[in-house]
Amino acid sequence: MTVIEEVKQEVAKVEEKVAEVVAEVKKGDDRIKIEIEATEKLALTKVENEYLKAQVEIQQLSNRIQQVQEAANKARTSYNAKMEELAKKYAFDIKKFVYNSVEEVIGKLPEAVQQGK
Repeated sequence: MTVIEEVKQEVAKVEEKVAEVVAEVKKGDDRIKIEIEATEKLALTKVENEYLKAQVEIQQLSNRIQQVQEAANKARTSYNAKMEELAKKYAFDIKKFVYNSVEEVIGKLPEAVQQGK
């Protein structure tokens, strides 16, 4: 046997081994399910539950924020309506006066505030 024939035989053997390895790798890619250990299952289940709980809490908080915003808008609308009513009754400009809840009076805003400074 010549050196070339020996090399060809070695190449054929290597190609055969490579084909076996490639087949094994492809076999792994075709799997539908991969079994994992019980501790890994438990860890994944725990993390997934924490994630789902967080998502539910985020949704609940989002709903609560929306409710509070709606209540705040309703209160602002009521406040503005009452101030307009009082402005007509007591003849004052609501852009220059504000209700002071500490003293329970309607007081004039400082000039800097009135001008937006």
